[in-house]
Amino acid sequence: MLDIIRRRRSVRNYADIPLDSALRQQVEAILTKTGKGAFGHSPRFALIEREKAKREEKVRLGTYGFIKGARYFIAGALEHGDKAEIDYGYLLEGIVLEMTKLGLGTCWLGGTFNRAEYAKILQLDKKSWIPAILALGYPAEQKGAVERLIRWGAKADNRKPFSELFFDGGFSHPLTRETAGAAAEVLEMVRIGPSASNKQPWRIVKDGERFHLFLVRTPGYHKLVPSTDLQMIDMGIAMQHLEVSAGELGLAGSWEFVKDPAVDVATDAEYIVTWFAK
Repeated sequence: MLDIIRRRRSVRNYADIPLDSALRQQVEAILTKTGKGAFGHSPRFALIEREKAKREEKVRLGTYGFIKGARYFIAGALEHGDKAEIDYGYLLEGIVLEMTKLGLGTCWLGGTFNRAEYAKILQLDKKSWIPAILALGYPAEQKGAVERLIRWGAKADNRKPFSELFFDGGFSHPLTRETAGAAAEVLEMVRIGPSASNKQPWRIVKDGERFHLFLVRTPGYHKLVPSTDLQMIDMGIAMQHLEVSAGELGLAGSWEFVKDPAVDVATDAEYIVTWFAK
C-alpha cells in the first residue's frame, strides 16, 4: 500500500477505452464494501458511465473542461451530519487507492462538476448530497495541455515541508524525519496525499504513541464551494493515508475523539481526531 500511495496521482486526461467486464465487476464490488468512517457515516457509492447517463438519464456529465476523455465517474450519496465530509473523504480516498491498485487513474473533483446532474442519477433524497466525485479510467499516455496547466497552477508536484505539517508534542516543536523515528514514513504518506488545490490543511502532533490530527483552514477557501467543506474532506484523506500506512508499518491502532488532547495548539488549529497506535 505504501507503493500504491506513492504511485497515486491525479489524472485529468484519460484514454477513451471502456473497462472490460471483469474489471468493471471488481470496481463495483469495491464500491459495495466501503463500510463506515470513523464518525459513523456510510455513503452510498456508485459507478457512473458517461454514455449510459447521457442515453438513459439525458444528462451530460460535464466537468467544466477540467477532465478530458473520462468514460466513468464515482459519486457518493452522503447524508448530512457532524463530520460527515471527513468520513466521505476517508472512504472515497480508500476507493482511490483500490483503483490505483487495479491500474486505473482517478482525479478528485470537488467544485468542477454539476452536482444536479449526478444527484439525478443517484436519485438523491432531501437528506443527502454529493460532496465530491472521482473521475475514473485508464490514464492517457500523455498529459493534456489543460492537465499540465492545472498541475502547474496548483503546484501539484510540490508539498509543504515535513516540519511545517508535523509537530512533536505541540505546535511549538516542529517534527523532522530524524526525530519522528518509526513514524516518519507514516507521516510522509500523509504529506504526499492529495488535497483540494493542494492546500494540505492537515497538521499532526505526535504525542508519544498518539497522533492528534488538526485542521488549519485556508482563509476564504470555503467560499469557493459553499455547499461542501472541501477541507474537511481533505482531513478524511489524511486519515486514510495515516491508517493504511500505520497498519503496514506496525503502528496499527484506532481512531478516537479526545475531549482534551492536552498539547500546545496553534490558535488557528481545529482539533479533529486522534490515532492511538496499539
